[in-house]
Amino acid sequence: MNFFPPMNARGQLFSTDLLFAVSVFLFALTFSIVFSNQLAVRVESIEAFNHQQDLARNAMNVLLTSPGYPGHWQALPDLSTVDGLGLASSRNQLVPAKVLAFMDLNASAYADMKALLGLSRYDFEFSVNDLNGSTLALVGTSPDANSTTASINRLALYQGREVIVRLRVFD
Repeated sequence: MNFFPPMNARGQLFSTDLLFAVSVFLFALTFSIVFSNQLAVRVESIEAFNHQQDLARNAMNVLLTSPGYPGHWQALPDLSTVDGLGLASSRNQLVPAKVLAFMDLNASAYADMKALLGLSRYDFEFSVNDLNGSTLALVGTSPDANSTTASINRLALYQGREVIVRLRVFD
């Protein structure tokens, strides 16, 4: 009884089974790499939008719940000594003088306003509209059609009437 195969018998290193198995493995590996890259890009864009939404929500909260710091920031000649912008005398009650000062700063200190609101990486549009849709105050720039925009709407009181305050933050 001979346990060793004859010397002239040879194995087939590249059998069709091996080629098929390797090609299936490579296809599955390629598919998983492409799918995971697409998933990572999608998750990254969702996280960026969530971050943008959080910044918009925080900025709106500051504007509608705080008088700013210092509380008389609208009377100061510039924003160099201002640590926070706020438009409210109390929660959701806008002070007309602060809204007007906010509008006036739009042309000269837009970048400073963005920084004070924590929106340095983004642009914003702030508007106060009556319930019929008429715009009473508008600050900032308008987003274009291709911008990713986070929009926050709140009800507030302005000059004794209910208004819709909208903050749109976009890139």
